[in-house]
Amino acid sequence: MQAIQATNLAMGQNQNMSLKLAPQMRMMMHLLAMPVLELQEEIKKKLEENPALEEASSSEVLLSHLEDSFPKDSTPADWDEDKADRKQQFLENTLTQKESLQAHLLLQLGVQKNIDKEIIETAEILVQSLNNDGFLNISAKEAVPDAEEETLKKAVSLVQMLDPQGTCVSDYKESLAVQASLCDDEPDGTETVIKEHLEE
Repeated sequence: MQAIQATNLAMGQNQNMSLKLAPQMRMMMHLLAMPVLELQEEIKKKLEENPALEEASSSEVLLSHLEDSFPKDSTPADWDEDKADRKQQFLENTLTQKESLQAHLLLQLGVQKNIDKEIIETAEILVQSLNNDGFLNISAKEAVPDAEEETLKKAVSLVQMLDPQGTCVSDYKESLAVQASLCDDEPDGTETVIKEHLEE
């Protein structure tokens, strides 16, 4: 038994480990260690020595990189989902920065659903016509002269309901009246008090 252990011990002491790199691996390590200028010269030299090698154009390299960026099994639906995620991230980042009232209202209009496109477009023009305080210094008809009366009325109402409520009006008094009308728990007569008894 002791003889077997002694033999195993002797074998263990005589074993040594060696790592042999494949030629391609050695070449890769050599190229990675080279400075850029030397690497460019080495590439030119190899291209001259070996007529089977061809230099790829930068557009081919870019195309190859783009193909690698999109998984082979991805579908346009996946791209739409990715686009939606990026849009959501953009909106969140935008809201953390200080933004103008117009930009804030336009963002809200951009996510409105089930509203006629013409009303949205009219509302966007109205928002762009507002001053920094959210007032419309001209009439809605002057701001959007081509809009039909019903479309204009709906667009004004839509903008007035956005956050902050009560924009797209001519003055503070009208703004308060609009806010009161949009409030669910407004006491009776609030609008009348605002319109008839509030001083300019």
